Amino acid sequence: MTTRSKPQSYKPQGICYTQFVINFDVDENNDLICRDVRTLGDGCKGMISTLNCIIKNRKAKDVVSELENLGVCKNNTSCAMELSKALNEAILVHSGVDITQLHSKRKPPITSLGLSIQSKK
Repeated sequence: MTTRSKPQSYKPQGICYTQFVINFDVDENNDLICRDVRTLGDGCKGMISTLNCIIKNRKAKDVVSELENLGVCKNNTSCAMELSKALNEAILVHSGVDITQLHSKRKPPITSLGLSIQSKK
């Protein structure tokens, strides 16, 4: 049985988007499965559509390394690299790690948006 996880919000650094909101399912092995990512800010809609195609229905831990190697655009980062960081933090949060002490520069780190977990059959 798969459950729907709370959406996670992440503030990327050095790219046009100002926020990622990532939706996940949790599979029977307690792995985060990416459903989609939505964005705020003035980024390229084509890029986020492409990234959604890459991550959809895949384990977050499996796509992290793929995304971080897709290239650098500006400010020594890219949308893909920032999404990789967001997914990595979501994995840590899901496993119970308090990440507030890990990134003193990132304010705030990834956060739950507080929506309820729903069963998906």
